[in-house]
Amino acid sequence: EGVEGEGVEVVVALSPGFNVDEYIDLEKLDIGKPLIVINGELDKIRSGYYPRIFYPKLYQVRTRFLTRFEPIYYAKPMSGGWLFRAYPGPWQTFCSNPKIGNAICIDSAPTRPDFASVQAKIRKYLADLDA
Repeated sequence: EGVEGEGVEVVVALSPGFNVDEYIDLEKLDIGKPLIVINGELDKIRSGYYPRIFYPKLYQVRTRFLTRFEPIYYAKPMSGGWLFRAYPGPWQTFCSNPKIGNAICIDSAPTRPDFASVQAKIRKYLADLDA
């Protein structure tokens, strides 16, 4: 039923989401202190993975609470590369470069790009390598 705020400096939630109710319960941990969610898979909620018609409570919590989260460390693997961010730095798209056996940053943006555009940039970079 929530967390008492007296003497608490930070609240940590580790891997919520095994059960959808765990995402809903995150809001109960909002006591005006920093809330750190580790391996929260919040992208599942942002992307509409859980249909609103079947999860109306989750949708309500997403709208009023979960959208306020700021990713501090983020790494999303994608085919041929990944999207990365270390707050407060920019969002960076990295590509695995098979010709040099290393990874290279191929794009940087101040705001979070959508996954489709990141994947398109990775595909283009890899296609240009083969040209």
